[in-house]
Amino acid sequence: MTKILVVDDDQLTRMIAVHLLGRAGEIVAEACNGREALRMLMHDAEIGTLVTDVLMPEMDGLELIQAARKLRPRLRIVAMSAGGKRVKLDLLPVARSLGADACFQKPLCQETIGLVTGSA
Repeated sequence: MTKILVVDDDQLTRMIAVHLLGRAGEIVAEACNGREALRMLMHDAEIGTLVTDVLMPEMDGLELIQAARKLRPRLRIVAMSAGGKRVKLDLLPVARSLGADACFQKPLCQETIGLVTGSA
């Protein structure tokens, strides 16, 4: 079984995602930003799915998607976003154009687990 790497700068969002995916029987790792996630992707071949927030400090999800796609072309990538806090932004179409296999609006919930696991 491969791991799912959940990347989000919001700790509560990460905790919820890890909990829901763990309850679904998945092995889950987590990172708080794109730089940390990219390091993990370089060193952990068991990661088969990347679930990343789009808006994050240090290295945003769009940059991470591009770097991850170059590093691991067969990696399943899922982008998630709640949009901007002050200005509503829908960057999920951009994420898809950069290589995300699936996208969803946050929060991750029981109904969207299939998008992450690939069973939807």
